[in-house]
Amino acid sequence: SQNWQSFMFFYYTHKVSQPGYVVRIASGCSEGQRRELVKFHENVISKLSPKFSVHFTPDFSKISGDNYKYYNKPFGLNHWLEHGLKYKENEDRLEDAIIMILDPDMILLRPLTYDFT
Repeated sequence: SQNWQSFMFFYYTHKVSQPGYVVRIASGCSEGQRRELVKFHENVISKLSPKFSVHFTPDFSKISGDNYKYYNKPFGLNHWLEHGLKYKENEDRLEDAIIMILDPDMILLRPLTYDFT
């Protein structure tokens, strides 16, 4: 399970006061896994910040006929852009937005901002 990695990522995001929203994209969860993740998020993660959320997507691992779990990352991200962020509908508002793609095994040591010094 990536829950412990996710918790550590959200925890350090909170600890360094990362501005903006943080979304965990979870692809291909069974109903039981989804219920467990929603419960984990509500009981643990959401207490760190109301700007932390989870977005569920279908399983994209078999999208091309084979079974390749790594399809879930690009197709899951696209699903979130279309259905979660609704990018096309909000393109004007999001024109200057910065969207960062980070893995749950990363830890932030300082906030990621417009200041790249």
